[in-house]
Amino acid sequence: MKKLIIISVCLFLSGCSFLNVAKDKLTKFTMKDANIKCYSGSSLIYSGKSKGPVINEEKTDGYFFIDAETGEYMEVSANCIFSYKG
Repeated sequence: MKKLIIISVCLFLSGCSFLNVAKDKLTKFTMKDANIKCYSGSSLIYSGKSKGPVINEEKTDGYFFIDAETGEYMEVSANCIFSYKG
């Protein structure tokens, strides 16, 4: 029983460490402004930059962000490429 508790604690701590690293990496990039290009098939339908983070709608291809140039709230449903400066 004591071994099981020790193993469980070790797995828990290593899992938390992994989650913290993943969270830090995601936060580092997703909280920054993004360069965005969205496509419908092979046609470029949007090209711009976000002011702040890009938020995606779970289980869809929908994205929400503020357009840096116009200040408008944008909602896009497309295949998009996001690039962030490190």
